[in-house]
Amino acid sequence: MMDAWFSFFDNQWLIKTSMSSKQLYNLIQNEEEPFSLLILRIRIDEYWGWLPQNAWDWLDKNK
Repeated sequence: MMDAWFSFFDNQWLIKTSMSSKQLYNLIQNEEEPFSLLILRIRIDEYWGWLPQNAWDWLDKNK
């Protein structure tokens, strides 16, 4: 189950979930019409940049 998600840029998503990368891939990928998809596990313990305030709020809440 996806606990939270946020899209900062077109076609790029941060998803907070307890699923493994493979489980999430199987949930998202379309077997009939496959598309490029890369799932990475990341730790959000340090970050810096320039984003809208709602993006920073999401990161603070979901790290």
